[in-house]
Amino acid sequence: MDVVTASFGRRLRVVRLRAGLTQAEVSERAGVSVRTLRDIERNRIARPRMASLRRLAGAVGLDPETVLGRVGVEVAVLGPLRVRVDEQVVVAGTLKQRYLLGLLALHAGHPVTHEEIIDVLWDDRPPVSCRSVMHTYVSRLRSRLHPDVLVAERGGYRLAVEKVQLDLADFDELARRAGQARSREPAEALHLWERALSCWQGPVLRDLTSRLQQHPLAEAARQRRLAVVLAHAGLAGRYDAWERAIQQLRAVAYEEPLHERVHAQLMLALAGGGQQAAALSVFTLIRRRLREELGVEPGAQLREAHRRILAGGSFLLVADRSGDQLAELAVSLR
Repeated sequence: MDVVTASFGRRLRVVRLRAGLTQAEVSERAGVSVRTLRDIERNRIARPRMASLRRLAGAVGLDPETVLGRVGVEVAVLGPLRVRVDEQVVVAGTLKQRYLLGLLALHAGHPVTHEEIIDVLWDDRPPVSCRSVMHTYVSRLRSRLHPDVLVAERGGYRLAVEKVQLDLADFDELARRAGQARSREPAEALHLWERALSCWQGPVLRDLTSRLQQHPLAEAARQRRLAVVLAHAGLAGRYDAWERAIQQLRAVAYEEPLHERVHAQLMLALAGGGQQAAALSVFTLIRRRLREELGVEPGAQLREAHRRILAGGSFLLVADRSGDQLAELAVSLR
């Protein structure tokens, strides 16, 4: 949940109590379940629907646009590009319009120059009319989404993340909060990291061109995800929460078939959860991949994980400081 939505949850509860309204009464007025209302007030939903928030605001007499500052547009880039307007799935338009929206979303509120947009849309063969066509794409996106979503900057455009719910921004905010909570409230940190990871539905912009999938900001987001997965796994192991670690590690290991650190952590988590045979199978699989695809043997982390499993010793995951560094990582890679 981002800062704006979290603040809304607290304000909603205060206004509801001042008005003498029960959760059941507000729930009935807004057409939202009591459970959803309770979770929003307690900031337990990572990405609540904007339409639900608007109805709840109206139910207690708040002006939705003033309180939320949003226009009912949701953009997701952690997986395939997905767009929703007032809870309805919307196709962003032509393929190049989708490229444009994906690029602006990767920059998460920072201006993107006309030159970079043209470079991504047309590579090294832009048409003579490329600037005019680019402006047309922006106009069409505004008509499909909302006029306030794409903002003209000097020499470029930016996605107005203050008015849009963006999964990448949600992920970074949840990861930042988890890193802060790690030492004083480890259980809360685990919960926040799991909410952050739930934002991911696959590789960044997996349905668009490799030019976007391999963009430095897409790679930076991928690295932040890996840092969160490893930090979450390390903390989960300390609390014997092996299944929670396994679930996240498996998802990333599938997308990172040659990532030795992830597979070593997955092996230890499986063994810690009593699945030694499965852990050894992971080692056999990645060893074959490394040999066949890279012509190398497993590195030190994989060998150490394999040794510990065979010896039946401690399965605590390798200590990792990435959780303490997530806020700095998010800043430095953007």
